[in-house]
Amino acid sequence: MTFVALVSHGLSAISVFSDVVGVRVLVASLVGCLLTLLGIAAVIVIRLFTVMAIPGWATYTAGALIIITVQFITMASGFTFFMLSSRANLGFVPLRDYPLFVMEEAGIYSHV
Repeated sequence: MTFVALVSHGLSAISVFSDVVGVRVLVASLVGCLLTLLGIAAVIVIRLFTVMAIPGWATYTAGALIIITVQFITMASGFTFFMLSSRANLGFVPLRDYPLFVMEEAGIYSHV
């Protein structure tokens, strides 16, 4: 298989379990958001209560961590809305939907 076909095949396999993957990505992004918030708290503590601070580093570090936090929140909300929108779609019910896919019935080896 080519690389593109292999990636497409893998993504198709993952899409079967999109609800499980979505929940795991949601939990992982919330954990990442909490870690970045802890990082921001550590930057503030180091900047205000120690003498180890280098001029300007706290601003850049806190800014980068805030950008990462916004990305985690965006990813979590995006997956949440995607999962909620996919639940609005009707699933395939064989008893209800078979006339769309079956043109005619043919009996083979029937006793009737």
